[in-house]
Amino acid sequence: TDIGALFQGRPLQTIFDVGANHGQTALSYIDSFPEAKMHSFEPFFDAYQELQRVTASCSRVTAVQCALGEAAGSDTLHVNELSATNSLLPNAAEAERFQPPGTATKVGETTVKVESVDNYCSQSGVSFIDLLKMDTQGYELHVLRGAEQIIRANNVAVVYSEVLFVPLYRGQAYFPEVYEHL
Repeated sequence: TDIGALFQGRPLQTIFDVGANHGQTALSYIDSFPEAKMHSFEPFFDAYQELQRVTASCSRVTAVQCALGEAAGSDTLHVNELSATNSLLPNAAEAERFQPPGTATKVGETTVKVESVDNYCSQSGVSFIDLLKMDTQGYELHVLRGAEQIIRANNVAVVYSEVLFVPLYRGQAYFPEVYEHL
């Protein structure tokens, strides 16, 4: 509703769903923004498979198995009991205090591909992003740094981001840092 109000009835053409998990946001956006092409990024294989499954019938969704960050390469994804809490950052010592019991319990690690927004846009022919949605478990500032060119060119209309106010991940960006960067 808020995003629709920001666009005042103008249809969204391109949405980046960064940290797509199982496709919860993509499914909502499919209905809310019927003209938008979505690029849904999810690095964790199990969640990516579910993302692909739930969006398979919508040709407007491109599921991409990678994380977004500052630069292309690979990194360690810290895997937790609840996949929605997986992060490229390790859990903070006090993370369990601020989340439902067991959800942020680490169960493993895996190496994942990382790409930057700028590189992805260049390779995919994306020149404008109507909505850059980020839910990357404390990694949002890294994603923004990797989108510097497209943002500086005023080619991102809206940034919609999860922000953190309590320590969930070691090295996370807190709200003031994300705000200051933007």
